[in-house]
Amino acid sequence: MAYMRNKIFEQYQSGARQHRRRRSVKSRRRRRLRALIILAMFLVAALIVGLIAWGLIHLLRNGSGGAVASTAASSATLTATSPAQPDTGQTVPGTGNPYYEPGTPPLINRDNHIPEGYAPELTNVGYGNGREQQMEARAASAYLDMVAAAASDGIGMSPYSGYRSHERQQNNYNAAIQSYLVQGYSQAEAEAQTQLYYAIPGTSEHEAGLAMDIDGTNESFANTPAFQWLRENAAGFGFIMRYGKDDTDITHVAYEPWHWRYVGANHAAEIVRQGITLEEYVAGLAGR
Repeated sequence: MAYMRNKIFEQYQSGARQHRRRRSVKSRRRRRLRALIILAMFLVAALIVGLIAWGLIHLLRNGSGGAVASTAASSATLTATSPAQPDTGQTVPGTGNPYYEPGTPPLINRDNHIPEGYAPELTNVGYGNGREQQMEARAASAYLDMVAAAASDGIGMSPYSGYRSHERQQNNYNAAIQSYLVQGYSQAEAEAQTQLYYAIPGTSEHEAGLAMDIDGTNESFANTPAFQWLRENAAGFGFIMRYGKDDTDITHVAYEPWHWRYVGANHAAEIVRQGITLEEYVAGLAGR
């Protein structure tokens, strides 16, 4: 089991490297296109200057204003034609999706630990909860595109908690247990209650950089326009609501409408279509 888990993470990291290479190729293409556009604009400017100069010389030689008027008209025609805009590399959802993930999405829960030594490549995704939030690079790219799409629909979203180091997860976990102990819970009860909301260190999707808590950690988020937008659109960007209201018996985590996990658009679409958890989906893939 540990071997298969490590293999899945190795495949995911391999996919991340391929993703970076594709982005690098797109970046080089954009730079070349920009260079061609600049060259074209320079040539157009040189042509305009030449035409103006030719018109002035013709005017001086013939004493006629017709050439100047003709030159001005030519200049207006040339400047009215804008050069083609460079390709931004962004794909409109529904016309081809860049968030496809070929491998099995890593399953991270109390029975499936993050492999020791796993270190995600992190990307900043915005400021929230008093610090700069980060996610694994591919998840971050999809998240930022998703937030931008929501904003274009008039929906705002803030990153509240993305990547957490093992130390931060341990501190959060210990603090939650202590808060329950103070309320009179026994040690076993405090740990059980804590694990409904805080994964045991080493088993948190946040430690892998693949999850984002959006706009806080309150169930009232489920009543917001942002949540409704996510339910309708997040799968197209590769995200699923990881812990549903009726899924605790399977996930062993309480309902968290704020916790969104990146799995890839192809996997997200199937999970949403079937109305199942990631645990059930990965088990189904393994059983094929």
